[in-house]
Amino acid sequence: MNGELPQAAANVKHIWDRRLKQESPLHGPLTLVYATAPMFVDPYRPHAQRAVMIQEPHPNNAAVLARVQQRVDFHTPFVLENARQDVWNAVELDRV
Repeated sequence: MNGELPQAAANVKHIWDRRLKQESPLHGPLTLVYATAPMFVDPYRPHAQRAVMIQEPHPNNAAVLARVQQRVDFHTPFVLENARQDVWNAVELDRV
């Protein structure tokens, strides 16, 4: 083992680390990423506006969640840390 955590313990640690980051309003900086339109193309409908991915930097969780609650032109939003680790996924942000 050489001082390493067993895989199950490492998975639990990852889950709790992520949850604690979500709970802290001052955790940051973070990047909100979202699409301006749905990312799928419906072959049975006229082509609408093409989706564009937007990245918005925010200083902390509180700022990101305030922005998400505005819900203007958001499709499939998620939040990343600067290390590109996910903090919030679309399903979690939908519950905010």
